[in-house]
Amino acid sequence: MEVGVRMNLQIVNNLRFSDDIDLIAETIEDLQQITDNVNESSKRFGLEINKQKTKVMAVGKKRCNMKI
Repeated sequence: MEVGVRMNLQIVNNLRFSDDIDLIAETIEDLQQITDNVNESSKRFGLEINKQKTKVMAVGKKRCNMKI
């Protein structure tokens, strides 16, 4: 995917920890696209995203209501 945040000439769109994945994007639309791709990939292996444990955080000057 060419969606994410550019760092040292590479695009980064996720950070993975032991059992967590942080998705990173510059726009809400890009974040939705990454989330949809992770969801579809997970379903192929019988995994589900736990909606109760899922959190969305925005960093920036402008406030917005996100529904991912």
